[in-house]
Amino acid sequence: ALARESGLIASLGQHWVPTVGFDRWAESPPWQQWEALVAAWLRLDRWAAPEADPLLPEGRRSVQTLRRAIWELVDGLAPDTPMDAELLIAMMLWHHPTWPPDVIAEGVGRCLDEASSLGLVAMGHTTSLQESPQNPGFPSPTDHFVVQSDLSAVLVGPLTHAVRTRLGVLTEREGSARRFTPTSIRRGLDLGVTSQAILTWLSAHSTTPIPQTLEQLVEDIARRHGRVQVMPAQAIVTIDDPPTLEALLRSSAASELQLT
Repeated sequence: ALARESGLIASLGQHWVPTVGFDRWAESPPWQQWEALVAAWLRLDRWAAPEADPLLPEGRRSVQTLRRAIWELVDGLAPDTPMDAELLIAMMLWHHPTWPPDVIAEGVGRCLDEASSLGLVAMGHTTSLQESPQNPGFPSPTDHFVVQSDLSAVLVGPLTHAVRTRLGVLTEREGSARRFTPTSIRRGLDLGVTSQAILTWLSAHSTTPIPQTLEQLVEDIARRHGRVQVMPAQAIVTIDDPPTLEALLRSSAASELQLT
């Protein structure tokens, strides 16, 4: 829901796909990315409830109003203020006596959970992010990572969009690390990246030498890659007579019809 509200995804038929806005967002500094997400969060007309589909078109304006009212109270507090849910509920009831208590109680709990996901609340306290007019220290993206002998890639900080995308193709996620596997290397080869291009790219972006085990994995997968090809076909013509088949494939009509 946050990605849609931020304009990062849009519906295409029955699917959700990234937008041009996502490309611009992904290329922007982390601090600006975070600001865009927080602004979209305050516009959301739904809660991030696990039992609900966050991409359903139906939302509730009352949820947006409640979230903004709760956050207006929290935003007025000094950084590092303890976030006591019961006290916040009492404050909301005092400011909005006509609002249903059960709705306020649910809203406070959900709002604090969402604020924690965005870093606005941490370890039960408000953070300084809520009042920072400029970047308070978000790390700058890097184009380097560490390749280890166990075929894992460890990130030393946020990656630039281009490097993160390519690394995501060539590895599988394992917790906070990425791992090179036969499947992930084959995925890169399927996209048309050669084995030499993969190793050259890794050498350019790894702060450590490429392990021999990884080189062997890439070369081994590349050697066996492409032996079986799958292509779409709109029609299949079956011919029992080999000479007739050969004559058909050599005719000019075969080229015009793109027969193989």
